[in-house]
Amino acid sequence: MVEFQGFGFGDLEHTNPIIRALNFFCNFSYWMKMKDKKSIFALSRRGRKVVQKIDRYFSYDCFRQTTAFNIIKKYFKPKENEVFDVLIIGDGYGFLSALIKDCYPQARITLIDIGEVLIFQSVNLGRIYPNCTHSFINQNKDADFLYIPADKIPADLERAFWLIVNISSMQEMNSQTIEFYFDFIRRHIGEENIFYSCNRISKTLPAGEVIEFLKYPWKKEDKILLHETCPFYKYFFSYRWPFFHSFDGLFYHRIAQMHSEGSFK
Repeated sequence: MVEFQGFGFGDLEHTNPIIRALNFFCNFSYWMKMKDKKSIFALSRRGRKVVQKIDRYFSYDCFRQTTAFNIIKKYFKPKENEVFDVLIIGDGYGFLSALIKDCYPQARITLIDIGEVLIFQSVNLGRIYPNCTHSFINQNKDADFLYIPADKIPADLERAFWLIVNISSMQEMNSQTIEFYFDFIRRHIGEENIFYSCNRISKTLPAGEVIEFLKYPWKKEDKILLHETCPFYKYFFSYRWPFFHSFDGLFYHRIAQMHSEGSFK
């Protein structure tokens, strides 16, 4: 089997034992500070089983996404066995999608990302869930996993999302692109929805534009359920001296019930 290797959108590919050890201690240092140790531990066990199916390891990226999903689960309560749609904008290697599917087999997951990264998601999820249906763009609207390149989002997408997740990718977009995604989200949700966003409080893009989390196109009609500085997105360990590194800026994470402006009300 041909192995894919990617750079710049996660650390799931690393297999060096030293890097694995550093990730373990980083995860453990965060976990020790968490209030929900038991539920995070249980969800992490599921996550480890998921990545073992593609011969990878439970990295700090996996831990962050697992911890975020643990928080989401407090607010997101789908009915048992009821089919529902999930939208994930920017899922790196596809780990979060895989974990959500493991916890909610009835979920139909739409992944939107740039085409090159989407390849990794489709390959990994295809290996983890070979018996599920996988479709690109809108070929099969009932597929378990629907992969959509960011530059080919269909205007007639028929899914109404109950859960929308964006972790650490809107901070890389300019304000026009963020505006597009917020508009897309509002047109493809019902009144009962949960949007989880975890991104830098402020970031200056290479072109000089400053992107600020609080200046995303939120509306006063959005119901904010959680908003705080993200407790598990502050530092990371690496083999580069001095081994302990802070991120360039703090992150907010927010859970909101978004105001719907589409036909799914």
